[in-house]
Amino acid sequence: IAKLLDCTTWTGAGPGLMDAAIKGALEAGKPVGGLKIGREATEWIASSIHPYLPSETYLTC
Repeated sequence: IAKLLDCTTWTGAGPGLMDAAIKGALEAGKPVGGLKIGREATEWIASSIHPYLPSETYLTC
């Protein structure tokens, strides 16, 4: 879709479908942006670092 519309792909920066959308956009040479959740069930998760996205392309909230 990002390739057809020539736009940035925004998604959650998590596993599964969100990860597939990010990888697809990167493979198509399109910019990506992600939103990562830093808390789960009132507990902060151990790492807020995405495994392969540069830190300037996602936000942890």
